[in-house]
Amino acid sequence: MAFVFALMISSALSARAFAQNGNRTANGYYTSAQADAGKAVFDSTCAICHGQHLEGNVGPALAGKEFLSVSQYQKLTARYFFDFMSTHMPLNDPGSLTKDQYLDLMAYILNVNGYSPGSQQLVASDSDLKAIKIEPQH
Repeated sequence: MAFVFALMISSALSARAFAQNGNRTANGYYTSAQADAGKAVFDSTCAICHGQHLEGNVGPALAGKEFLSVSQYQKLTARYFFDFMSTHMPLNDPGSLTKDQYLDLMAYILNVNGYSPGSQQLVASDSDLKAIKIEPQH
């Protein structure tokens, strides 16, 4: 009887998590305002290395078919990029931006790569960022 109860609780929690993630996906992962703020940070801090349009320069591209293909192949998530950016970038002063600035940058990168904005802000939640697979958008 305890097993059946535990199974029912587990199923309910899984359905709730699926509904929340599905709703998050349908409603976008970030707001347009976040992407706009991220573009401003990118232009002033990142474009010198990653190019004006994220096409790459001395730093790697952060947008486009090749970037998305490699990211998809390596099964990278927004959590990976957020963690990497917030500990290694900008190269001349790693970790110097605020958490919100790194989230805004992530929103901008998602925007340029075809992820649609929504009504909810991107947050540093582990589950939210892990749920965003960096891959081509259809």
